[in-house]
Amino acid sequence: MWVQSIETPTSALVPAEPADDAMSELPPLPAEAPPLPTAPTEPAAPATSDDLAEQVYDLREQLAAVHSQLDQLSEGMGWLGSGPLESGGELAQCVAESLAGKMTYSGGIRLGEHQPHLVALVGPTGVGKTTMIAKLAWHFAVVEGRSAGVLSTDTLRVGAIDQIARYCRHLELPLEVAYASDDIPAALERLTGCSLILMDTPGGSQRNSEYLTEVHALLTAADPIEVHLVVSAGTGNAVIRDIVRRFADLQPDQVIFTKLDEASLCLEMLPVLFNSGMALSYLSSGQQIDRDLAVASAEILYGFFISR
Repeated sequence: MWVQSIETPTSALVPAEPADDAMSELPPLPAEAPPLPTAPTEPAAPATSDDLAEQVYDLREQLAAVHSQLDQLSEGMGWLGSGPLESGGELAQCVAESLAGKMTYSGGIRLGEHQPHLVALVGPTGVGKTTMIAKLAWHFAVVEGRSAGVLSTDTLRVGAIDQIARYCRHLELPLEVAYASDDIPAALERLTGCSLILMDTPGGSQRNSEYLTEVHALLTAADPIEVHLVVSAGTGNAVIRDIVRRFADLQPDQVIFTKLDEASLCLEMLPVLFNSGMALSYLSSGQQIDRDLAVASAEILYGFFISR
């Protein structure tokens, strides 16, 4: 795996000496397009049919030159595809380093004076929210020695409660299950002795308005301090735009990338998340709850890109 644990040093995941002047490695720009025709400064004589035919021919030649340049630009921007970074060469590495450096990073969950610290995870179906809950619970309970508890509201998915219950039994953590928003206050009251409460929410389609309304009601009843949007790193550009836009009503303030081990390249996701205003909190891969989790940073994110 590309990262072994949340405490893995980041220096091993980053190139020893990144290029000092990445801009010098960019491919040369194509030649300038032929200038478009300008209006004559003096009144022109009425055009004959031969003159019109010649002008049409000239315009076709100019359009062909423009299309040729667009094709060259398209080939030069091939790093936006889903292939390995090597196929994009030094341009792809330059873009990856730039995008990773421009992202905002939250530093992960930081427990403050307000106890218990309630953190909710939201996101579409199949992005790994429950596994991420288990990884965070293991880190804070086992590594940091904090008292942690889990509140699960994912009661519709078959086997969801059994899955999180197994994790909690293994970690000896308290688990509360809320089947509706009205159950949440009492469940949280029973977890008041915990320093950290991790809230698992149901997954669903970002296009299902009833699902989003249900999750909104759950979050309103719980009133979490942090809301993390969990996104699979293999999500395509159009889909991630749709997810970010439709989940915005739930007011997530941070993003977690999961399933990095299954993704080939996700450069196109970063501008979308950068423009969303959300900070990147964690990077996760694999199913083992005691490893493959890292606090997100530019170094680790860039290290992932160049390892593809």
